[in-house]
Amino acid sequence: MNEVIGLFAGGEIDEEEKDGIMAALNEAYWIAKRKNQKYTPKKYRGENE
Repeated sequence: MNEVIGLFAGGEIDEEEKDGIMAALNEAYWIAKRKNQKYTPKKYRGENE
């Protein structure tokens, strides 16, 4: 994590590569969030789900 922070705080990386890294981190976050989502049986779900 410190290496990533260092790159964004003025390391040797151009803006296009920073955008690519941010997109990959964002995608990894959402994949992990979906994977770790707990299952709720239908009878306990609210109407909004």
